[in-house]
Amino acid sequence: MPRIFAFTSNVSAGADNVQLDAVQGTAEYVQNNRLVLDRDQFLLWVYIQGANITRARIDSPSLRTYLLPRFPLVRRGTSPGSLPPVNDFSGYGLVLRSREEIAIQTSNDLSAGSERHYAIICVGDAPGSGVRAPEFWIRATGSTTLVANQWTNVPLAFEQTLPAGNYRITGLILRSATGIAGRVVIPGQGDRHGTLCINAIGQEPNRFLLGARYGDYGVFSSVALPSVEFLATGADTSQEVYLGLVRA
Repeated sequence: MPRIFAFTSNVSAGADNVQLDAVQGTAEYVQNNRLVLDRDQFLLWVYIQGANITRARIDSPSLRTYLLPRFPLVRRGTSPGSLPPVNDFSGYGLVLRSREEIAIQTSNDLSAGSERHYAIICVGDAPGSGVRAPEFWIRATGSTTLVANQWTNVPLAFEQTLPAGNYRITGLILRSATGIAGRVVIPGQGDRHGTLCINAIGQEPNRFLLGARYGDYGVFSSVALPSVEFLATGADTSQEVYLGLVRA
């Protein structure tokens, strides 16, 4: 099953290939501020953001034996906004090895001071494949005060009560004013797949992410509802979630 991880750091003006620190949550192992995977995983997609970012790449010991892959698409800004640019690696067969320290490195053309950069990566057990389109969408909301630059768990209040049964999440849209990304937390499921946030009503998610071409988000029971972990730049107090579901 796919899962997402985050990296963020303040970077100095003019920094070249500086490491972003892995965000430590309850679903990842971090060593020397780098991400360590528990099993080999395919890299599926990557999102990079910074107000004056110019370049980004991924670094690990195995990749250094050949080359460090670059990410040609970056967001020059402070939020994903509408249609955020995503580097699609599905079908490429790029493997990140387990028990190795993995980092994201960025460069910038800021003239003075410093700024914060963010990176979100999605990895999976398979190179990527489409899943069934949602049968219906359901809306849920959250009112948790987010902690900037950390994963914050947000319990969800569903707008409607689901009929008894199990449901597979095949679509996900997340909105938070300063949100970067979010990942689904399902009781009993360790892996946490997710997506990028949109930041305002009327904005549109990246079409690749909306289509769930990278895999679904897991199965939950109507009596054990999921929550969502958000990563944001600020202390938002209002979250909106749309879950695309099929009966499992």
